[in-house]
Amino acid sequence: MPVDIKSVDPAIVKAGQAGQGAEIKRTKILPPPFQFLLQSLQKTEDGFSLPVAEDSVVVHTADDKYFSVNRAVLSKSPIKIAPEVTEIPFSQEALAVIVHWCEKHGVDGKSESTFALPVTHTDFNLILQSDWDKQFNTNILSRPDFSDVYIPSINAADSLGLTNLVDFLIVGLGCAIRGKGDTDILTVLHESNPVTDEELQAVKTKHSWFEATVAAKV
Repeated sequence: MPVDIKSVDPAIVKAGQAGQGAEIKRTKILPPPFQFLLQSLQKTEDGFSLPVAEDSVVVHTADDKYFSVNRAVLSKSPIKIAPEVTEIPFSQEALAVIVHWCEKHGVDGKSESTFALPVTHTDFNLILQSDWDKQFNTNILSRPDFSDVYIPSINAADSLGLTNLVDFLIVGLGCAIRGKGDTDILTVLHESNPVTDEELQAVKTKHSWFEATVAAKV
């Protein structure tokens, strides 16, 4: 007795129905999950709380945090790798920003997103044009357990010559403080004390990127 294959294979039945004018639903292809590239470590008397892989480097940040980072990944950044523990003069937030950016773009690469200046948005994600940029903003720049991202990361990137990263972060910082009053801006910047004119001038002198950010665009 011949077997009607449609009775045993539901997929064929659905395909037949689709051919009869039924609407075919297309599944949206989602970007791959964002992978966090730093493994947090705790310093112990015997070494570290977790074993460090042979192909990884231990990095010690200025805020006394230890991380394990894949050597090949860290080598894409300007950070100089030491034989044992790599000491860096900036925070864990800045390390995360630099490692993830350089793993994606290298030292000289730039964001796929382009910005028309001056930027008038307050939500950075609204002007980002690539899935990776949006994930970078959501998972690194806006990471809930990071206390202070923008200023330390801009200063670190500037010191390492990562010009395109500095430009990207300045736009993000502009979105974060746009439309806010002095008190809210200081909160975003994690600064509790009012800033005097003398202190502001000192910042402009020390950080070359700052003057370009606040200067009026002609």
